[in-house]
Amino acid sequence: PRFAAVVNGDPYAIEGKTKVFQDSHETIFNIRVEDFDIPFYLAYIPHELNLSVPSGKLDAQSTVTFSMSPDRQPAVSVAGSLAVRDFALQDRKKNTLATFKRLDAVMTTLEPLRSKFHFAKIAIDSPELNVRRDRSGAINLLALGPSKKEDAAAAGPESGTGEKPLPEVILDDFDLKGGRILYRDDMPRRPIESRIDNISVKGERMST
Repeated sequence: PRFAAVVNGDPYAIEGKTKVFQDSHETIFNIRVEDFDIPFYLAYIPHELNLSVPSGKLDAQSTVTFSMSPDRQPAVSVAGSLAVRDFALQDRKKNTLATFKRLDAVMTTLEPLRSKFHFAKIAIDSPELNVRRDRSGAINLLALGPSKKEDAAAAGPESGTGEKPLPEVILDDFDLKGGRILYRDDMPRRPIESRIDNISVKGERMST
């Protein structure tokens, strides 16, 4: 099967192949997305978020494979590449928390059901992080996470029976350039402001 359309001016294409006569019933979807408007579609999330995304475009060229053999657990794997452009993140008060000009990710194999994620490369161009501590001592970035009540509700009564293993992440190449960190501390009588510019980070063969 193949599906292609232009939705709100953005082109989408999905092409699928399935091996119906094999025991694995392997099904492959080739997905192509261009100029996906992230803020527009985030508006359809049914619950309120602690943040907002005023800008950001997504391009993706990926392959999703699903298989289910009689003697094995179902498996889902994702490979391909994606790019996010002109991205901005804000808190509920519309204060800018983070921005970047472009993020590129090349996925070797992502297996979400097995918590295994292998990236060939992740590159980030011109990221900026705004860190602020208000007069009460609260740090803006920490307010983005769920509250303690939400954590307890999500964990449920069986949360103490065991810990889940950490995901296995492999990153062959990492490149961050043109980074900036802005910091403001409003707790002292005279607020303190500082900044770090031209941050560059490179790494190879990293893993958890």
